[in-house]
Amino acid sequence: MKQPETMDRIVTIDGMALYTRRRPGPTRPPLLLLHGIGGSLDSWTPLLDALPDRYVVMIDSPGAGRSAVPPVPLRLPRTADVIAAAVRELGFE
Repeated sequence: MKQPETMDRIVTIDGMALYTRRRPGPTRPPLLLLHGIGGSLDSWTPLLDALPDRYVVMIDSPGAGRSAVPPVPLRLPRTADVIAAAVRELGFE
């Protein structure tokens, strides 16, 4: 089965550019994929292959993948706030 086209976008949250990718699909709500330290949204390819109908939103965490490195290290609660803001910027609640 052919994979749906993905849409890459950079969103800026508090001056940090975050690299995002959406892969539309009929199954909702969208699945948000976040990776651990040192990962990137490119690492999700095997999972995406297993979920061909799922709408998926992927975000490179601050300082990882193609997202900008924050000016100071972020604690986990702040990282969560930045990711939540990015999700809202992409049009999701």
